Amino acid sequence: MNLLIISSRFPYPLEKGDKLRLYYQIRELAKWHKITLVSVSDEKVSERDKEQLKPFVYSQYHFDITKGVRIYNRLSAIVTGLPIQVSQLYDPSIMRVIEKIAKRHHIGHIYCQLPRAAEYARRLDIPKTIDYMDAFGESMEKRASIYSGFKKKLFSTEAKRMRKYESRIFIDFDHHTLISEQDKSYMAISTPELIHVVPNGIDTDFFSFGLADEANSDFAFIGNMGYPPNEAAAVYITDLILPLVQGRSLTISGARPTKIVQQLASDSVNVVGWVKDIRDAYRSSQIFIAPIFSGTGQQNKILESMAIGLPCVTTTQVNNAIGAREGEEVMIADSPEEFAVAIKKLLNDDILYKNIQRNARNFVVDKYSWKEHVARLSSIIEGNA
Repeated sequence: MNLLIISSRFPYPLEKGDKLRLYYQIRELAKWHKITLVSVSDEKVSERDKEQLKPFVYSQYHFDITKGVRIYNRLSAIVTGLPIQVSQLYDPSIMRVIEKIAKRHHIGHIYCQLPRAAEYARRLDIPKTIDYMDAFGESMEKRASIYSGFKKKLFSTEAKRMRKYESRIFIDFDHHTLISEQDKSYMAISTPELIHVVPNGIDTDFFSFGLADEANSDFAFIGNMGYPPNEAAAVYITDLILPLVQGRSLTISGARPTKIVQQLASDSVNVVGWVKDIRDAYRSSQIFIAPIFSGTGQQNKILESMAIGLPCVTTTQVNNAIGAREGEEVMIADSPEEFAVAIKKLLNDDILYKNIQRNARNFVVDKYSWKEHVARLSSIIEGNA
């Protein structure tokens, strides 16, 4: 089938969750479909990044939304009522080009990643699937809860608009996917049974099992450090967990560390930012800590940690979207004191530590295969699921 994929970011490099999800989906979908990729974003895309997609797509088009257009569209959202993250990426001139692309390539189906890109797909008279990925309305609401003043009002308004928009566009698409059952439960949709859950996968060959012989730090926290829930988690670790396990060290790794994250650096906290090979950041620590309370979706960092064999301590909310067994494949904690207890158990019980290493790896291999999950996605797109 001639498949048009429309996304709100170019799916490379893989420093953000939506990019990683789409990149691996494209790699697998290319086995069954002739893919035309259209990405619309506020980020410049290098030729080197485009080269990474060439083996999997027949053709690709990237459109930059200029700063002036973004500002105008944000102001327009006040009148239109669209979520800002949707409004700022829409340009009618790009829409006209996409219509021509669809005709030129005789597109039989559209796969739209994220509501942010939905305005470019929803009115095209072609069968289509939308991947909501996460429940973004819920995500905005959770972010509002950690702010005060203007930011709180901004995120609360965006949450209401996104929930309304997620529901409004539902009827415009033939098929709908989400990353987890937990996210499905957050959606304000009257027919949630029509939403298919398509989890992420893990490249278990790339994230092969094994840690370094000597750890550079006791704990690791890894992720896109420009993402507010990750920033909040980094602060939580340094301010609330480390004081309860004194004498231990932490490495924070990931793209776009905010000023707040950078200021966490100390004798016991190493903030390294972007690393060329993220596997090194996992392998050089003893325990992965992820006190995430305000995010949604599936945390790739947890799956990557488990695949490598780095024992992970995370929250109930995070694990609800993953489904690992507490005390066997992952350790669960929902307060600083519970994190400290779980950490000490892992550090003081070698049998528990090694069991979780082995069980976590087996769990990811069995449950999180890109090949299997994207094969199901392809069936959904073809109307066979």
